[in-house]
Amino acid sequence: MTNDNATDNASDNAEATRRLHDLIAHLSDDDLTHDLGDGWTVTTALGHLAFWDRWQRLTLTSERPATRPTTATEDAANDVLQPLLTALDPRTAANLALEAARELDAAIEQMPDALRAELDASDHHQIVRRAPHRLAHIAQIDRAVGPPPKS
Repeated sequence: MTNDNATDNASDNAEATRRLHDLIAHLSDDDLTHDLGDGWTVTTALGHLAFWDRWQRLTLTSERPATRPTTATEDAANDVLQPLLTALDPRTAANLALEAARELDAAIEQMPDALRAELDASDHHQIVRRAPHRLAHIAQIDRAVGPPPKS
């Protein structure tokens, strides 16, 4: 794994965070309550992003790192979180998503290159490759409420 891939991931993460910022800036209060199906709303999707970016940041920066959940525990966490995320104030959820993305991007940037490359090459690459997760939910929200205007 080269540092180029780690740099590409950092750029991809930063671009996804910029797109998240643009999306959140574009969303009206009504948009934040828009139904995405299966009991999810724009608010819960943004709260979901905030949770998982904060989880990955904890994994990277804690003296007691979080363990990497399996797909089964990720699904269970999402099921448990959904009603809690529904209770969030919509604008608070949006702000938390953006704050968590920015904080995790900064933590990834501060990691030693060797550790970032090691994680990127491992089965735990999603810790440092945040863009795909963010972009999937941004696309989901764009489909539901329309994308923000091009800047």
